[in-house]
Amino acid sequence: MKTTLIMMAIALLNLYKTAGKQETLFAGIGRETFVAAGNSVQPRLRTAADTGTYRPSPAALKNAQDGQQVELSFSSFGCFNQYARKLVFRNTPEGVTVALYNTRPSGIGQSPEGELLVTRLMTATDWDAWQEFEAGLYTVRHGGCTTMERYVLSDSGGSSTVTDASCEWFGFNKLMTGLFGKTDPGVKMVR
Repeated sequence: MKTTLIMMAIALLNLYKTAGKQETLFAGIGRETFVAAGNSVQPRLRTAADTGTYRPSPAALKNAQDGQQVELSFSSFGCFNQYARKLVFRNTPEGVTVALYNTRPSGIGQSPEGELLVTRLMTATDWDAWQEFEAGLYTVRHGGCTTMERYVLSDSGGSSTVTDASCEWFGFNKLMTGLFGKTDPGVKMVR
């Protein structure tokens, strides 16, 4: 309850309006865009046309030069967990590959930082899983959950950060299942 009240206070302090557009900056790590419609304010998807918004996407790699890449860094932190992984989508002569890396600090029972867990070529089914993930990513709403999932998409042109504290979406788990058949392919596997 106390955490929720603090987060609401921060959101209210960061509220500002500009020319028919209202944006809420959530603790400096996420952005929701709303458009005034009559007397109400309606949420809408953020687009590249929004000021300061950049949306890298692995789908752009289908027509990119060899060697170009897009990274998705994911971290989940809460009262009872700390988890981090990184997906690297890279354009190669064979097609777009996806590689999953462990990005947790080294320690007992954990893999070394940056250890490659699995890599393979993207398939049509994988692209479907990505499109479903991406559609959900940019519609996530901030909640009052103590577990915060942070998604950072980046490429050579910039990055976009989305934070989910709803404890409802769990987009990274869905993406891992779509790409690798299970939520945590921490064990090397062949597909």
